[in-house]
Amino acid sequence: MKNIVFSVAILALAMTIKPGTSQTPPAVGQDVVGIIQGTITRAGGPEPIPGVTVQLNIAQAARRAGITPDQTVLDTTTDEMGHFEFRNLLPGPYQLRYQLDGYFPASEEIRSNVALGSLGNAGNFRAAGRGSVQVLSFALDVKQPVSLGISMIPGGVISGRISDSDGRPIISGQVSAMVLTYTDGQRTLGNSKSAMTNDRGEYRLFGLEPGEYYVRTEYRRPSPSGISQDTFRAYFPGVQAATDSSTVSVRGGTESSGTNITIRPAITVKVSGTVTLPPSLTTPAAPANGPRALPSPLFGGTYAAAFYLEPLDEVGIRDDSVVLSNTLTTVADSAAGKFELRNIPPGRYDLYAMVRTNRAAQERHVGHASIIVGNQDLDGINIAISPGVDLRARVTSKDPAAASQTQVQLTLRSRTAVPAGLLQSQSTAAGARGAQTNDSWRTFPALPEGQYVLDSPLALLRDAYVADIRQGDKSIYETGTVVVGSSNAEDVEVILARPAATITGTVQNAARKVPAGSSVVLIPNGDRRQNPMLYKRATSGTDGSFSLGALAPGAYKLFAWEALPNGAELNADFLKQYEERGLPVAIDAGMQLRTVLPLIPDEKK
Repeated sequence: MKNIVFSVAILALAMTIKPGTSQTPPAVGQDVVGIIQGTITRAGGPEPIPGVTVQLNIAQAARRAGITPDQTVLDTTTDEMGHFEFRNLLPGPYQLRYQLDGYFPASEEIRSNVALGSLGNAGNFRAAGRGSVQVLSFALDVKQPVSLGISMIPGGVISGRISDSDGRPIISGQVSAMVLTYTDGQRTLGNSKSAMTNDRGEYRLFGLEPGEYYVRTEYRRPSPSGISQDTFRAYFPGVQAATDSSTVSVRGGTESSGTNITIRPAITVKVSGTVTLPPSLTTPAAPANGPRALPSPLFGGTYAAAFYLEPLDEVGIRDDSVVLSNTLTTVADSAAGKFELRNIPPGRYDLYAMVRTNRAAQERHVGHASIIVGNQDLDGINIAISPGVDLRARVTSKDPAAASQTQVQLTLRSRTAVPAGLLQSQSTAAGARGAQTNDSWRTFPALPEGQYVLDSPLALLRDAYVADIRQGDKSIYETGTVVVGSSNAEDVEVILARPAATITGTVQNAARKVPAGSSVVLIPNGDRRQNPMLYKRATSGTDGSFSLGALAPGAYKLFAWEALPNGAELNADFLKQYEERGLPVAIDAGMQLRTVLPLIPDEKK
């Protein structure tokens, strides 16, 4: 009988929902009157923002009440006044997410009558668009409605024109707004948004988060013979190297127009040579026609080849690799492994060749050569393809109580500039070739020779920490560097121990206020700074609080930045500017430390 009453209650509520309001049925036999409501406005003023997607995760509150709801996430959108409301809620913890394409959260302008925490990610919510997402956590007491005042920043715009040196428009060129990030400590450009130029060479990049951007254009420039269609790049205000480019500042709700790029004539040359294969990778001969015919064109006895050009500039900014086309397309040249690459500007590069040895393109093998390109064609380059080396890795524990935490997924990143996508498997996820065996080993297949670093989502660890990392009989704990040779690679073990330490605290600025969304990073001292697995990161909640767990014993420094580029803490030059502003911390096993951490303000404000 209770089930019938419950179903009727659901129906009645579904028939009375108003715009901007979402409701969940009360639990039978409980007096449920909880309300979560709020208004979302444009940052810096009272202008309401209608149409914002607002989602409320009710799973925790339902579990606490012993209820299994039909849906764990309630949806609504803000009305014309920017208002939203969820009614008839159980007491308990909730997470609220809000998102609108082209708008970004203004965490420092959130007002609330209850304590808030920021999850810093989308939690268990499903995707709801392309805009930036903010997730708030809080507890609801049914005796007091939760009232939120939320501000959002409208995205900015970069617009301009791309032309050649004679003023002619570059048509159908791709233009990208790039943000500066850090990959294993190397300054790197990451694509934020792209658009194509129109018939006038004009472009418009909209919905950009306020900040600094590098603007890059890419287009297909044919060679005089019309054979090659390689991608050519230039950066604002019309330079060939990202290191020489200028940034464009974007503010919320404004347009940075006139960001024009003129493509000027530049010296480019040809690079040519041969790709050679070991006997183990050469495919058996097959007729050119008939049911056993191989796909065309063959390349050195394999099914296909691709070339990647990776700039080498240790003090500059690294962009992603340029994919090149081989202009030698005859059957004889392809079968002999010959290549010719055109439109290469002067500079230092790593030139990579990747070949596939089966139709499914899963057997990928890589070779590379370091080259210096001047003002004349470069001939006679030999790229020797390696069959690759399998690397085995596993997580083990010194303490049987931490054995359940050894199922952490490991990822492997190259410490050299191997282009993305050339590694056959970047993680040890089950289902990939070399999935976990009964003895917990996982395999990274066919790795090129080089240096790598292991990483892991250590947030999954509870009371355990990384005590050692060993390759063969040697500890690589301090540097984290995994070496893969030309013919073999010793096994790697990540060893856990317990109990782990924990640091909790509050971030405060110079005015002793608690800023939300600060980047809190625990950085090891000395040589251990080379090992990214030993860095710990958190984002402060709207009450300034943070928590760092799974910490290993040792000496560290604790930092809080108002604005920290992604991965910048791994860059020695960046960190040098703030070294004296870190809080020294000495951690022992199982320690629980609480502290107040001073904020390093955003100096660009």
